[in-house]
Amino acid sequence: MRPFEKCPICGGELIEKEVEKLLRGGINNAVIKVRADVCLHCEERLR
Repeated sequence: MRPFEKCPICGGELIEKEVEKLLRGGINNAVIKVRADVCLHCEERLR
């Protein structure tokens, strides 16, 4: 179950997509792929 049915920022439709997340730790960085709800209108990422 999704926490939001519509985007809390603009009210747009949300779809589930695989997105990249940048993790920073001192001098080390990592990019991981995660599933997130993304707004089709404003591209806000949730989750």
